[in-house]
Amino acid sequence: LQLEEKITCDKARVTSTLERLAQQVAQDKEERANKCKAFKERQNLQKAHRRQELAFSSANGTNQEAKRCVDMWLKMPAFGAGSRKRQRSTSFPAKAAGKHTCPVVNCGRVFDNASLLDGHLKRFDHSPCDPTIHLKGCPSEFFGCAACAQNFQSKEEWQKHVESKLNLSTPDGHSSAQTCQRIVCFACPSCYLLFNLRDECLQHMAAKNHFAESLPLTDTKGKALPVPVPQYVKNRLIALCKEIIFSVRCSLCHQVLTSHQTAQAHFKYVSIQPSPPL
Repeated sequence: LQLEEKITCDKARVTSTLERLAQQVAQDKEERANKCKAFKERQNLQKAHRRQELAFSSANGTNQEAKRCVDMWLKMPAFGAGSRKRQRSTSFPAKAAGKHTCPVVNCGRVFDNASLLDGHLKRFDHSPCDPTIHLKGCPSEFFGCAACAQNFQSKEEWQKHVESKLNLSTPDGHSSAQTCQRIVCFACPSCYLLFNLRDECLQHMAAKNHFAESLPLTDTKGKALPVPVPQYVKNRLIALCKEIIFSVRCSLCHQVLTSHQTAQAHFKYVSIQPSPPL
């Protein structure tokens, strides 16, 4: 009797497992069908968009460059599985064989391959507010004291600094509960361009005569020095600068783009969504 119960239990377990697998297969099949449907809809939308641009250009008799780009898009092969990397290189107009021209009107930057062009578009090189243009090489890594703003080469040096302050009768705002700030770069106190090295920031300040603080950080007045920037502050500054409004125009469809984020999203879309053939 126990053997029969065990066999019955095993059968029920196997049946349950098979049912779950069948449900999973059906769900995967439905998801694939939905993805294929969405992909076809995007293709049709892209095709309609390019045809609209072609009609607009022909009706006005202007912007021959845009018409040429639209013609190129409409003649492209369909976007198929496994062809993303192959077709990215033909998404933007090339100045010459093997050369890739930035699609932003009046930019004119030419790159040897699609990867360099892609990197150019991911950065906000067209924005008038880019604090990262001087960030080259390896980033700095210092440990800053939140109480006195001194920087240290290692976390151990910072800990010794805090301990020495706590042993004094007046710790000057230092506390055992404080944590160090991880400094990743330095900012010019006048224009807030970022530099990986403090010496690079000082050279910039000397060349531009930026020895005045645009945003005073303390009440005491003195000679302006490079501002240590923690990781969070760096990320926040870059994010805010990316929201600064500016205007560029796409040479492919002549759409006006008014921020780095919209430009990046637009060029990412047009670079991976070529139109199907007529």
